[in-house]
Amino acid sequence: MGKPLPKAGVFAHGEAKVVARKGASFWTKIFAVNFAAGADALKLFPAEASSPAALRAMLTVLPPRSAVLPVGGIGPEVMGAWLAAGAAGFGIGSALFRPGISADDASQRATRLVSAVRAA
Repeated sequence: MGKPLPKAGVFAHGEAKVVARKGASFWTKIFAVNFAAGADALKLFPAEASSPAALRAMLTVLPPRSAVLPVGGIGPEVMGAWLAAGAAGFGIGSALFRPGISADDASQRATRLVSAVRAA
């Protein structure tokens, strides 16, 4: 996760009129802590507030073969990009079912989702 910057280093930067900042990644910290605790996979939620490019970058600092599952805003039109970025799977909600839809509509939605994964 990186080492804390020694206080002497902060003071030296301050005296030189140079701004010192330590880098941090919210998602990397969360993922690393959860994998260290034994999680088999991690839910990236809401995925619609992130991006496949962000997932690709996150996976470069996580343990090899880390399983991350985007959830939220996932539909057939975005699945290929997420899989190409390294997603291990998805959590699917409203792209599959919404109150009031027919069983036939839910079946057609499921078929489109499976087809999107197979095409990726």
